[in-house]
Amino acid sequence: MSDHTPASHHHQKKIHVLGVSRKKKYLKVLIVILFAVFAAMAWFTISSGILADENPEIPRHLVAWINTERAASSLPAVTISDTLAHEALLASQEIQVSRTAYSTWQKTPADQDSDVFIYPKLSWAMSGIRLEPMLFDAWRTSDPGSVSRILDKDTSDVGIGVSSDGYNYYIVTKWQ
Repeated sequence: MSDHTPASHHHQKKIHVLGVSRKKKYLKVLIVILFAVFAAMAWFTISSGILADENPEIPRHLVAWINTERAASSLPAVTISDTLAHEALLASQEIQVSRTAYSTWQKTPADQDSDVFIYPKLSWAMSGIRLEPMLFDAWRTSDPGSVSRILDKDTSDVGIGVSSDGYNYYIVTKWQ
């Protein structure tokens, strides 16, 4: 017998490259799927504004929606007043900082043309920006005066102030 065996009789263990064996292939697919899900969640979180303290899109979209409601009633469009928006923003920030201020907030004569709404940030983010109808329903049920202000033929200007904490948007409207 010879000390040399033919190469065909030598059994070497196969070396598997990542993704070649069945288990590793599924692991690779799972990692790709998890990465895609994480990337989608990160994009949604950032693009939704849920992390932002203020969302500059809210006033613009609400004014567009208010003007749509007014147009349906053959009323002229309202314009954004910088003065009213500043007053609304200050009121919104005050309410955001002190929930007690909101719960005990009594409308003074200067506040008679104001509305306050607290809306969960998550609801806004999950619904996209199309929650104006839900806000209108909330306005209608919480304060009938707000609907009458939206549809008041003498209303020409609006200011919308938005502030937020980690959980809610505090939206204040001031009308003139």
